Amino acid sequence: MRLGSPNALKNGLFMGVMLIICSYVLYLTDNEGFIIYKSWVLFLPYLILLYKTGSDARRLNGGWIEFNSAFKDIYVAAIIGMALCTMFEYVLYNIISPELKTMLKEISMEKMGEMFSSEMVDTLQSQMSEEQLYSIGYTISTYIVRLIAPGLIFSLFVSMITKRQKPILSNETKQL
Repeated sequence: MRLGSPNALKNGLFMGVMLIICSYVLYLTDNEGFIIYKSWVLFLPYLILLYKTGSDARRLNGGWIEFNSAFKDIYVAAIIGMALCTMFEYVLYNIISPELKTMLKEISMEKMGEMFSSEMVDTLQSQMSEEQLYSIGYTISTYIVRLIAPGLIFSLFVSMITKRQKPILSNETKQL
């Protein structure tokens, strides 16, 4: 059984490369901005590329595509794109710029201090100090969460937008 079409593979690789480029440019621009705004900055290119995948699949099917076919292509592209982006983040946080992990903890503590009580912040701070950010286990769990939250949900949403079924009856009349 084949998991994805060539369209899904091509668009998934393209999505991964684009998300990596956007992430790296944001990282080079401002480390703190990268940590705080990365999810928001990557959201628009992610949605556009999901839509592009569905539109390409529909175009390759002669302008018609069922929901399940659109969803399969879009979700496979999302899986591939997010896998590449998550691997890049692992390399970024562990090899290219390990100080980002410390900065991430500090910014997270600061933001939590604004939102929660001091006892809760102390509890969360002790948990964060024990947790290994961007270890292999953390990266895999982050990837799994991304497959569900943005991956599955937005793939379903974009599939509903891009689907177009063939009409059952056509108004064409044949000339005699």
